[in-house]
Amino acid sequence: MTRLIELDISNPDPFIIDQAAFFIDQGSIITFPTDTLYGLVADAWNEDALKILTQIKKRKTLKPLPCLAADSQMAFRLAAEITECALKLSRYWPAPLTLVMKAAVNVPPTLEAGSRTIGVRVPDNLACRMLCRALNRAVVATSANIEGEDPLSTGHECAEIFEDRIIAAFEAGPLPNSLPSTIVSCINEKPEVIREGAFDFAKACSGPDVNM
Repeated sequence: MTRLIELDISNPDPFIIDQAAFFIDQGSIITFPTDTLYGLVADAWNEDALKILTQIKKRKTLKPLPCLAADSQMAFRLAAEITECALKLSRYWPAPLTLVMKAAVNVPPTLEAGSRTIGVRVPDNLACRMLCRALNRAVVATSANIEGEDPLSTGHECAEIFEDRIIAAFEAGPLPNSLPSTIVSCINEKPEVIREGAFDFAKACSGPDVNM
């Protein structure tokens, strides 16, 4: 039976964060609140766990899985090449801004799904960053839903829908942001917006800090 665990994202309890990290380190799948939506979360470096996650989500399409990291150094471990574009945009982290880069050669196959790219962000959510720090590596966090269905909006909904396919659902109530992250490709020096989302990319690029 899935455990429903209360989590205060404004003041995360380190013990609860350590619980979540333990589950992930053991190869289990959890649902966890992010800076955008509730996510299905697994160890980004565990191929077996990633395969289970895609089965739980009932993914029919082959595409890379999005990652979360505690900081830019952790995020860039997933990348084979860090372009100037990626370096400039990473200054906006933590933010709901996912950067797509060439994948490191040692990332699990399910993570990059044949694309040889990865998407990662440092989330504007203290609990998520604490989770990655406790684990000491990045996690996958893809929207908590069955593919093609609406994202779930509470931990309780996640526990009901996924049942015993996940070990725990962390409950933080409805989240303030219902938009997914903005996705920007940084494969080349010129950024390309793949998906508009919660981060205002146009506004950011008009500022003095980023000259694209």
